[in-house]
Amino acid sequence: MSDRLDLTDWGEIMFSGSSKDLALQEMKDGIYEILFGENILYMRVINSKYLSQTYSICVCLNAAISGRDNKTPPYFSGEGISNSVGCCMISFSDPSTHIQGIDLGWYVGNEKWLDFQKDLVNLIEMISKNLSKSLVIFGGSGGGYASFALSKLFSQKAVVIGMNPQFDISLYPSCNNYATRAFPKSNISDFDNFSQKRSEWNAFFLRHNLITSFTHCDLNPLCDYLLLQNWNDTHHLQLHTPLILPGLETLSLSKYYGTDNNLSYFIGPWGDRHSVIWKEHIVLVLRMAISGALSSQIIEKLSTEFLPINSNQNHSLSKIKIPPKIHVEGSDYEMNLVRFTFEQFQNNGITESFFGLDFLRPLLNVERSNLELFAVVASLQCWFDIIQKNKQLTEEIWKIDHFIHRVSILCYLCQEFPSRPAMKKHQLFLSQIIQFHLEEADNRSISTDSKQCVVLKNYLVQFE
Repeated sequence: MSDRLDLTDWGEIMFSGSSKDLALQEMKDGIYEILFGENILYMRVINSKYLSQTYSICVCLNAAISGRDNKTPPYFSGEGISNSVGCCMISFSDPSTHIQGIDLGWYVGNEKWLDFQKDLVNLIEMISKNLSKSLVIFGGSGGGYASFALSKLFSQKAVVIGMNPQFDISLYPSCNNYATRAFPKSNISDFDNFSQKRSEWNAFFLRHNLITSFTHCDLNPLCDYLLLQNWNDTHHLQLHTPLILPGLETLSLSKYYGTDNNLSYFIGPWGDRHSVIWKEHIVLVLRMAISGALSSQIIEKLSTEFLPINSNQNHSLSKIKIPPKIHVEGSDYEMNLVRFTFEQFQNNGITESFFGLDFLRPLLNVERSNLELFAVVASLQCWFDIIQKNKQLTEEIWKIDHFIHRVSILCYLCQEFPSRPAMKKHQLFLSQIIQFHLEEADNRSISTDSKQCVVLKNYLVQFE
C-alpha cells in the first residue's frame, strides 16, 4: 500500500479498510485510514459525543497548511471550532498536501488519484446517510473552494459554507506550486511559467474531469450556500468573488449581505486582505447551520452583530462600493478607506485632510445601518500605524484644529461602540488611540477640558 503515513502523533488508528467496511463501523473519535485501491485517505472524527444532540454533522476542509515545512502529514483542522460549537466534526487530510512542497491542494486530487473528488463526495454522502444526519460542509480559503466545488457532485441536500474562498484555483498564486508538483508528468509548465501556460493547465484539468473552478452557474439546487467574504480582500474581490456574485460591482456598504436563490452572501469587515473570519462568527454561523437554519436566516442573524441595536430602518444608503473606497473632498483622488499611505495624500495635495481625518466625517451618522462605521475604525487603524512609523509628521498632527477634528471622531465612536456587538473586537484599539491622544495633549499642554475630551476620559475608565 503506497503513501501510508506515520500516525504516531495522532495515536491509535480506529479503523483501516474500505469505505464499504467503514459503513459498518460505529463512529468514534480518532483517526480513520480509508483505502481506495492503492490510495489512502486519512479522516479524523472529533467530538462524536455530540452526534445524538445535533441535527447535522460537520465536515471541515483544510485551508493552506501554515508552516508546512515544519510539520508532517496528515493535516487535520476543525478541533477548536468543534469544541466551541459543540458538534461532531469530520476532518479530511488532503492527500495532495502529503506531497513534498504542496501546502494547498484544494481537495482536487493528483496524478495518482484523478478520481479523488468523486471518491471523497461518495464517502461524505455515505457517512451522512448512515448516521441519518444532515450535512454541513465548510472551509476557509482553499477549503472554502473545496466545499463549493465538491457540492457540484452532491446527490443530497447540504449546507455549504465557504469563507474567503477562491473560485478559480488557476488564478491563485500558489496554483503553480500545486499543479507542477501534483501532476509532474503533465509537462505543461514549470513553476515559473505557469501563468503563461494557464489555459493549457485548465484544459488539462477539464480533460481529466477535475473541478478547478466554480461559478454561479455551478450552484447545485440541492444545496444551500453561504459565502463569507472579507470586504477588503482585493485579490478575491477582483478575481474570484465575481464568479459567484456576478453583480458584485454594484454592491455598496449598504448591501453587504443578501440572498440570490440558494446562495446567501455576507461581505464583512473582518480585517484587511485575506484576514480570517472571526472565530465567534464562525461559531455563530455553524451553530445555526447544524440546527437546520437556512443560509438566509444565518446572514440576517449575523448582520445584527454589525448593525446598531434598534437601528433606524429609514437609514440613508451608503454610496461607498465594496471594497470600501471614497473620493476625498477637494480632489479627484479615490482612496481605499482601509488601506492607504501618507504619500497618497501628499501626492494629491490633501495632506490637511490626513492630519485631521476630515475625510472620515461624512461617514459619521447616528444609527446608519451599514458598514461605514467599521470603515472609520479601519481607517483610524491605518492612520495610527502610519504616524507611529513617521515621526516627522508629529508637529502637523498636533495642531489644535487637527486635534479637535480627530477628538470629535473618537467621541462619536465612543458613543456608538456599545450599540454594535461586533465593535467589541475594536475596543482595545479605540482605548489605545484615545489614550494616545489624551497623553500627547497633556504633554503638549493642549486643553482636554472640553465635553468631548471628557467623554473620551470616561470611556477609558471602564478599562482601568
